[in-house]
Amino acid sequence: PLKIASMYSAIANNGYYSNAKFVKMIIDSNGKIIYNHNSNKNQVVDEDINYQMLNNLFETVKSGTGSKLKNLPYQIACKTGTVANSNGYNTDAWCCAITSRNTFIAWDGANENEYLEKSHGGSGLPAMGIKDYTDFVYNNSKPTDFKMPNEIVKLKIDKDKLNNEHIVNAVPNEFNGNSVYGIFSKNNLPQMTTFEIDFTVRHSLFEDIIEFNGMTGCKYNLYFIENGEKVFIKSIICNGNMVRLVERKANIFKQYHYYIEYEKD
Repeated sequence: PLKIASMYSAIANNGYYSNAKFVKMIIDSNGKIIYNHNSNKNQVVDEDINYQMLNNLFETVKSGTGSKLKNLPYQIACKTGTVANSNGYNTDAWCCAITSRNTFIAWDGANENEYLEKSHGGSGLPAMGIKDYTDFVYNNSKPTDFKMPNEIVKLKIDKDKLNNEHIVNAVPNEFNGNSVYGIFSKNNLPQMTTFEIDFTVRHSLFEDIIEFNGMTGCKYNLYFIENGEKVFIKSIICNGNMVRLVERKANIFKQYHYYIEYEKD
């Protein structure tokens, strides 16, 4: 348990590891410090990667095996574990939880040649034990939320591509399709997907006026539809909130049908 406490404390401390000790400080009767544990911290995981692991442990509390902790009035991350032998009998049950202030480890283990009950896993009594203990520890003062590193960004993801094609594609916040948010390291960002956007067209005899709301610096591709196929016309880089295109008609007797897509430049 002490080793696991050290490991999870590293996740709580932005990826910096130090050995946990039982004694922090010894003070004599005169108030003199005669022992002070100085922990040498070493960075074992980059802060951006560490926060992504931490975020996964938040999800364990929100919708996973650590759900007994989800109603606590502060941010807490958790991992549970259950150890079984080759016959499927449980021998150990764990719950490891971290806040911005503390690391908590709960372990239940059977005696040698004995077993825990089948229902006795990490998500049960160990998680409940941590909940009861955190209620006591934070009775008067709640821990603050973890700080997200500057290297981490929150992006909107195309959920249909994720579910159907197992591809992670980011989309702008203005994307109206099926989406979900995720966090990513700036050092490993997903591709930005292309998608159709809404626009208006005013038809006249000699030209069409196309307008849509865009995002400054972003690229848009304009097509017209011919026999069900997209025919590329041109690309536009948006220089403001509103994009206005005036397209001269090659055939004044034809009504053109257009298609516009967003594309990462």
